[in-house]
Amino acid sequence: MFPRLALCDWPTSMSSELFAAHMTASEGDKLCTLEAEAAVSETAFGVRDIRVAEALPFSESLAYINLTTLEGEKLCVEISAAGFRPVGVFYDDVVGPVPPPHQEGEEEPELGMENYETIYALLSARSSGFRHRFSERLAQRLAQLQDHQLLEGDHEEEEEEEGGGK
Repeated sequence: MFPRLALCDWPTSMSSELFAAHMTASEGDKLCTLEAEAAVSETAFGVRDIRVAEALPFSESLAYINLTTLEGEKLCVEISAAGFRPVGVFYDDVVGPVPPPHQEGEEEPELGMENYETIYALLSARSSGFRHRFSERLAQRLAQLQDHQLLEGDHEEEEEEEGGGK
């Protein structure tokens, strides 16, 4: 098993460009600003709106993003070494812990420090629409991979047949 690394110390969801930038930084740097940019670019498909919160202070160890789920829930999300944490119900608004939306038939959620390791975990917990779109996207990518592997298999069989006939 691999050791767990702090969220912002390792690029868990960064694109290759952001990963390269991270690898050139000193080991002590926490690149939460890059993590925020990666979260925006990688999850835009499954939310109404998502952007880096430019009106709030940010640093390499603390950043904020604003998002609106497909269900219309607005959140200001803090990104730090502790993870992704909803801290406001309006853009650029930091008021403290934000409970998940109340679902019919469920108990009222406790107001606590709700930290998620990834933006995917946060959105999956708070948005059924995100879960649905993520599942669809994953299924599409798996189908593409399967098609690609089948094409490669057909190509290899053709090469073997050509090679065996010589």
